[in-house]
Amino acid sequence: MKTNSLILGLLLGIGLTLSSCRSEVAETPEPTAIPSTEVPSTNAPSLEPGPSSTSTSTPEPSSTSTPEPLKPDNLPAINYRTISRLKKLVTYQYPDVIDLEFSPDDRYLRLRVNLEEDTHRDTFLDLTTGLEILSLEGGQRTYFSPDRTSVFALDGKDLAIYDLQRGVKMAQYNSRYQVAALSPDNRLLVEIEEIEPGTGTTFRVVDLTTDEEQYRIFVNGDLERDSLQFDPEGKYLIGISLVPPDTHLTTIWRVENGQVVRSLFGYQEAILHPFHSEVAASSAKQSYISLISTVTWEQKRYLGPALDGPGFHDIKYTSAGRLIYGLFDGETTAAWFWYPPSGELLENNLDLDLLAISVSPDSRLLGTSDKQGNITIWGVSE
Repeated sequence: MKTNSLILGLLLGIGLTLSSCRSEVAETPEPTAIPSTEVPSTNAPSLEPGPSSTSTSTPEPSSTSTPEPLKPDNLPAINYRTISRLKKLVTYQYPDVIDLEFSPDDRYLRLRVNLEEDTHRDTFLDLTTGLEILSLEGGQRTYFSPDRTSVFALDGKDLAIYDLQRGVKMAQYNSRYQVAALSPDNRLLVEIEEIEPGTGTTFRVVDLTTDEEQYRIFVNGDLERDSLQFDPEGKYLIGISLVPPDTHLTTIWRVENGQVVRSLFGYQEAILHPFHSEVAASSAKQSYISLISTVTWEQKRYLGPALDGPGFHDIKYTSAGRLIYGLFDGETTAAWFWYPPSGELLENNLDLDLLAISVSPDSRLLGTSDKQGNITIWGVSE
C-alpha cells in the first residue's frame, strides 16, 4: 500500500505507541504457538485519494442529552469486589443503541445505532460536557487513536481519520480492497480481497508507516469481516470464518509473521485474555462461555448455566482481565459477570433489560444501553 503523505504524516504525528490504562498488571506466559509456514509477502498496491462512503457531521448540542457534566474523579475500580456496588453517575436519552465503546482516557463514548442493513450511525459523546461532538453514518468500524485525539473509521475501501476535539475529518484515502481491521497502535491495517462466497478468503496485513505489505493469508472459508480483531497489545489477530458444512472456525494468528497459533471449531465469538493466558469463546446454540487455556488448548472451565438455547454474546474482558462479562438473552437481556481465575459468578445490581454494555479501559466506568432508550454511566459507590 502506498499511503499519501498527509495520511503518513498524521499517523506519525498522532503517535504509534500503545497507551496502557491498566490499573492491575500481572504478566502470564504467552501461549505456545503451533508452527506453520509463513506466507511470502508481496508488494502492496498504490492507494489513490477518493471520496468516503461514510457521511459525517458535527452535531449541534443534543437536545436529548443530559447537560450535567460527568466528573468521575477518584472512583474505585470496578472489579470482583466492587461490581455489586454500582451507582448511576449520569443518564442520557438515546434509543436503540446496540454497542458502546469508551475512548482510552474515558473522556469520549461511542454510541452505535442500526439504521438499515449494513448501515449504522456512530455518535461520539464528550462525557466531560455531555454533548455530541461527531456523528458518522455508514458501515464503518471505528478505532480510537492511542493519544486519544482522533478516530479512525474503516468503511468499505475507505480509511478516514477524524479529529475528536473539533469533530472534523483530517485525512482519508481509498484502497483497492475492503479495509477490515486496525491494530491498537493504528500501525497495521488488515485488508480483505473481494472473493466470491464459498471460495475462501484472502486477506493481508499492511504496515501503514512503511507502505509495505507484511504477509498475505488464505482462509478456506468465508471470513466474517467484523470478527477480525487484534488483541489489546497487537500481538495476535483473531478471525472467525464459516466453513462447510455450516461450521464456525476461529483462527488465531501471530501478528509478527502471520503464523497460525490455533484453530477452534464451533464458536461464534472468541476473545483473548489481555495477558494471553486463555481464550473465552461462546456459541449461539449453548448457554455457556468456554475458557480455553492457551498453553494446553483444553477447556479449563465453562461459565454459565450450560443449557441448550440462546448463548452469551458481546463477551469481553476488562482491560486487566480481572472480570469477564457478557449479555444473556432470557425473558430479559441481562449482564453476567465472572471472576476468571475461579469462574465465580458475581452478583450485580444492574436490574435492566439491556442492549449493550461496556467497561472503560481503566475499569472505573461502566456504560449500559437499555431497551427503554437510556444510556447510563455507572461507577462504584464508596
